[in-house]
Amino acid sequence: MDATIIAREDHHVGAARDGITDFALVAKASADRKGQNQRKEEKPLNLTGMRRLGRRLMRYVLRRVGLELHRAAPCGADLGDDLRALVRAPHPVVLDVGANAGQFLTPVRSALPHAAIHAFEPSPEVFETLQASCAGLPRVTLNNVALGVRCGEGTLLEHTDSVMSSFLPPVDGGWEVIRRKTPVPVLMVDRYCAERGIEQIDLLKTDTEGYDLEVLRGAERMLREGRVSLVLAELLFRPLYRGLAEPDAIYRHLRERGFRLVTCYRMHYYEGLADAQDALFVHTPDRPATKK
Repeated sequence: MDATIIAREDHHVGAARDGITDFALVAKASADRKGQNQRKEEKPLNLTGMRRLGRRLMRYVLRRVGLELHRAAPCGADLGDDLRALVRAPHPVVLDVGANAGQFLTPVRSALPHAAIHAFEPSPEVFETLQASCAGLPRVTLNNVALGVRCGEGTLLEHTDSVMSSFLPPVDGGWEVIRRKTPVPVLMVDRYCAERGIEQIDLLKTDTEGYDLEVLRGAERMLREGRVSLVLAELLFRPLYRGLAEPDAIYRHLRERGFRLVTCYRMHYYEGLADAQDALFVHTPDRPATKK
């Protein structure tokens, strides 16, 4: 056979093989693109819809057995909810120190309907209002006395706005005016509990316009022995009274006696700065009180 013909045949064969190879590569590339397009067209799992369906199914199952599913509010959103969650005693004991006209009684009785409440209001005039607002209420004991660090007598500085009355004198430029000075009897939490046979306080609330640390010092035995479960104390950030306890002093006092801060409520502001707030503390048995 002619060498030229053989060379040409080899050339055509090689070209054919190259064409087959090129066709295979093109086909593979086309298949890859098709697969990619198919993957792009595939919809991801709708996890949000699945979660929503799961919640609906769970609610349906719970309703069948007489239960309801609700989202729990964060701690600190509502004092009543927190008290219902933290107070375990079926018949809790509550001390309302600085009861004024009974503003705290309504929410605490709503949250703890079986509680025995001992309210303390030293002003004779305001105490009459307290008596009228609590007339006929069961398990409510009213006391026309103040609570402090020692038993005896103190001078209550009664302001034109009764919620501002205190044993402490106001600073210059205070909100209200002192209209009279009233001598009032003063007891201690420890003495009151001993005389009444109260062995456990489930909630000790104190709102005495800067005098709250003295109230807590008068509850030293109950606090040290772990006989107080919760403390709700007013923290004053603005120096409205001479000699008032700073918020960190109240915090340290309770912290050294085995309490931890749970949350705070109702922050009030004055001229763009923190003014006052209520703080809830819980006694933690795993953290024993600091020994002196």
